[in-house]
Amino acid sequence: MKQRLAAAIAVFLANDSELLRSEVSERAMTHKFAEALQTVFPSWHVDCEYNRYGKVPKTIDLPERAGKNVFPDIIIHRRGRPDNLLVVEAKTSNASQEDIDYDRRKLDAYISGKLGYRYALFLTFTVGAAPDVSFEWHILTREKVN
Repeated sequence: MKQRLAAAIAVFLANDSELLRSEVSERAMTHKFAEALQTVFPSWHVDCEYNRYGKVPKTIDLPERAGKNVFPDIIIHRRGRPDNLLVVEAKTSNASQEDIDYDRRKLDAYISGKLGYRYALFLTFTVGAAPDVSFEWHILTREKVN
């Protein structure tokens, strides 16, 4: 998994680092990163803001999201089956700490709740003159791994 993520980061930086230098929207960055992930996970579906669990909208158990739909930035899964490999939430390096903390809480909810993701990844797009991508991932034991 870690090798595939490193390969996807290399593909993204080689093809799309201009997005980071230009500080475009997070959605534009996650879309292109999802394309890079698809190259290293060819037998899986890689989708942005996919909000269905079967036929029902995805929800998570967080007080501020109670009863509301969620839209993960990127997921790697098998559509139409309960086979969820990876969920990704991403932020730019200039995001507020409040937004970052909220995304991390969402990741914990994605892997500990009914959605059954095996892995959760927090991705940071370093924007500006020295573009880069880094990640912190969480596994089902809720142990954080760098």
